[in-house]
Amino acid sequence: MVVNEFAGLGIDQHLIDAPGPVATLANGCFCCRDQGDLAATLTAMFAARRAGQVGDFDLVVIETSGLADPSAVLMLLAGNAELGRLFEVGRVVACVDATRAGGLVAGEETLLRQVAFADLVAITKSDIAGSDQSVAAEAAVAAVNPAAAIMQVRFGAASLDDILAMRGRRGRFVAAAPGGHGGLARGEIVSDDDWDWQPFSLAMHLLGELRGPDLLRVKGLVRVGGRAGPVLYQRIGHLAHPPVELPAWPEGRRQTRLAVITRGIALASIEALIEAAMAIG
Repeated sequence: MVVNEFAGLGIDQHLIDAPGPVATLANGCFCCRDQGDLAATLTAMFAARRAGQVGDFDLVVIETSGLADPSAVLMLLAGNAELGRLFEVGRVVACVDATRAGGLVAGEETLLRQVAFADLVAITKSDIAGSDQSVAAEAAVAAVNPAAAIMQVRFGAASLDDILAMRGRRGRFVAAAPGGHGGLARGEIVSDDDWDWQPFSLAMHLLGELRGPDLLRVKGLVRVGGRAGPVLYQRIGHLAHPPVELPAWPEGRRQTRLAVITRGIALASIEALIEAAMAIG
């Protein structure tokens, strides 16, 4: 596990009951500090595992500062070829204090970005907040990110197994953050057709080159013609993670599903670009 502390004094590593080694990176959140420390830490953890110096592990949890923008970590993993060979992104988890969820409605930029990028949002302090506050917190999260799975956490009790088991909501949507702060929007592209990989990849590359800073995240499974399993695709701005072909479709559902987070790019425009590339290709 990797723990990020904004302050110079690390505390959280003493409070976490982790089954494996815990590395602490202090003095600044990941979105502000040099990403080289995180890259070096992850590489060293993998090397220690391979050398038998630490126990075997299949999962690394990165616990960021509460001030962090998750895109910084995602960008690192997408843009670093060595890390891309060793690790792939599983899911992004955000925590929202049920007693302070009004920050979403008020448009607190950091909180909006954390929730917008999340695959799962944990509503914490549900034991302290009243039922009305907890329900309002869920509604505020859903308004920003309708695709995210939401779990209520009481007394801080949320097991890793529960977190890994939670899945996002189904359906197609486009949702803007409340008040338009930052112009963040999240949507999902769904298709039951076989796609040609080359035209799709070219379309996404073109979009990344033209609107990279506004293409915050693209992640999902692509149904590619001639492939038995899905291809995992991940992009952050102009950087694309190397595609990975999976052996089988989850739940047997052969369907392209791409989660897209943008700033000022209409989902319909992205769909039109992909369709045009398919037609030409």
